[in-house]
Amino acid sequence: MIYELIIKVLINVLLIFILISVFFFTYGVYIEQTVITNQMKILSDNFVDTFRLFGKKSSLNLNNNITNNLLSQESIAKLEKDDATALEGNKNIITMVIIYVSIFIIIVGIVIFMIKKYETQKEPEEMINLKAIFIESSIIILFIGLTEYIFLTFFGAKFISIDTNSVKLSIIKNLKKYSSSLDKIYS
Repeated sequence: MIYELIIKVLINVLLIFILISVFFFTYGVYIEQTVITNQMKILSDNFVDTFRLFGKKSSLNLNNNITNNLLSQESIAKLEKDDATALEGNKNIITMVIIYVSIFIIIVGIVIFMIKKYETQKEPEEMINLKAIFIESSIIILFIGLTEYIFLTFFGAKFISIDTNSVKLSIIKNLKKYSSSLDKIYS
């Protein structure tokens, strides 16, 4: 009985480890992109609304500055280079996860093999039914995956962690510092 419990726990942990790994690098990445896009939209809308208070000329100057500087070919090329560097680091992480999952699969396989080998001395009706354990574990994993999907889709993706006021404060401080530097130049 204790051996059956050990096998169940090992199989469940292994399947959860695999599910979380696959889920994170597929759907988790999609949700992360969605969250970042939504938060940047909130930040930009909030920021633009603030500049509308300063009038049409300030808004046009801001728009021209963004178009000419931030969206220039050089800026976009630098961002693409930075993205390539980040993606290269991600490949290393994915490789490490694959190695760890593979090692864990081998360890679980060896433990199951050793327990099943020990069990050959028992009567057939007393032996551990691996098929039933895998079916039970698969059902558990299905519901864990479904729970994770529902939580991320309906709650995690809608969570707002960006504080627009702290961003505005930082921008105001930088504008004040920039203004002070201009005063020193033109004084």
